[in-house]
Amino acid sequence: MIRAARVLALFGLCVLLAAWEDPAREALALHGRWQVIRMRAGGRELPVGRGRVLIFGDGVFHAVQDGRPVGALAYAVDPTARPRHIDLARPGSDRLALGLYARFGDRLVICYAEPGRERPTTFVSERGDTAIILVLERLPDEPTAGR
Repeated sequence: MIRAARVLALFGLCVLLAAWEDPAREALALHGRWQVIRMRAGGRELPVGRGRVLIFGDGVFHAVQDGRPVGALAYAVDPTARPRHIDLARPGSDRLALGLYARFGDRLVICYAEPGRERPTTFVSERGDTAIILVLERLPDEPTAGR
């Protein structure tokens, strides 16, 4: 009981601190390489290989598997919404996958619905629903030539 109260208090503090963040700075904080460490859909854990990486840039992220590009999605965030919103779409498509995201330091959690479905209201994927949850961990920047 005490542990649950502490977790709720910590969560409340995180929400309060997040409200003070600058929206432009928050959007830039997503930029970089993120390794997929957990994936859940329809209430089930899905296997995730260590080589799956999402590379976030200005409005697009690229999916890479074992060093090979496997796709890209356009994204837009609203860091002022509570919980924060993220909208995903294949480039050139107007069908949006509406979602939520939360960033805790070097951990990013995204929960989204299939295109055309309503935006999830919580970070939960239960049996029979269409919510997909990704848990990502930031990777160090790759060295560039000349560094």
